[in-house]
Amino acid sequence: MQQVAVTEVKENGATIPAEVLRALGVSRGDRIAFFENDDGTIALTKATASAPKRPIRDFVGIFATGGQRSLEEEVALLREMRYGDEV
Repeated sequence: MQQVAVTEVKENGATIPAEVLRALGVSRGDRIAFFENDDGTIALTKATASAPKRPIRDFVGIFATGGQRSLEEEVALLREMRYGDEV
């Protein structure tokens, strides 16, 4: 892993350096999502309209149904659970 930039925290906030924003493809008005990894580190990415509401680790084993659902039904279930989409 390569360190890209360093910034100082001031009054409960921090500025994200321009080179980091450029690397993320973020511009004025875009949103940034922060995620906590299993090892406790924090990752950030450009947020999308359908940013995950739950981490992927919450879904381990949900498709162990013995073929009771079709692939399309399982994909719809995953989208509903992870992104909040309606089935």
